[in-house]
Amino acid sequence: MKGDASLAIVRHELAHLLAHQIAGPDADLPAWFDEGLATLMERDGAATAGARSSAVALSILTEGKTTLGDLDQQTQWAQRNAALDGQAYSVAAEAVRLLEERVTHDGLIRILHAMGGGATFASAYADEAGESIADFERAFPSRLAVDQSDARIVQTPRADGVLWTLSGFMPESVVTIAIDGDAYHLEFQIRTDKYGMHQGSFGGTAPKGEYTLRASRLGTSATATIRT
Repeated sequence: MKGDASLAIVRHELAHLLAHQIAGPDADLPAWFDEGLATLMERDGAATAGARSSAVALSILTEGKTTLGDLDQQTQWAQRNAALDGQAYSVAAEAVRLLEERVTHDGLIRILHAMGGGATFASAYADEAGESIADFERAFPSRLAVDQSDARIVQTPRADGVLWTLSGFMPESVVTIAIDGDAYHLEFQIRTDKYGMHQGSFGGTAPKGEYTLRASRLGTSATATIRT
């Protein structure tokens, strides 16, 4: 919806404003951190958007299309993002998500406050994380690969049921979907996209209740409980 898109833009820009308010208006934040943090705030925890972001970012990094070092400079951000078909935001968001998991949300805020006190981003991160930011940037692709190594299903409730997204499967492969509930069974096959993902919906015509959704392919599987 248009209103939702407008609110997302507001969250994105407000995140930029707050980050620079804490770190200082002249703070030299890496572009990937600045844009990644704003992108996470823009999504407001949306599971389906996060799943696609992770899959897209992992694909880009695995193919060697970019590094965090390539996305460091604000003056080059638009150009780098265009070269990645607008997906630099996904890479940046995943980097900040893993950085926050390493230092905690409070640690991320302390990094910004340290910069407000005169520290560089690199020194503030090193003090908080116990590793250099260069080490984090080098390790980012492998850490994201480990983080995304398991197949999974995430879901977003909707007025007419549930929007579900599976990820972590082989790209462009056939996956069997089975949905089971009380006196209910539905089974069909889908084909994942180039990121190993597929998105579907359920609940529009099925009776209200609890269902088990299982996706499986050659020893790889993921299960989720869906309530409609």
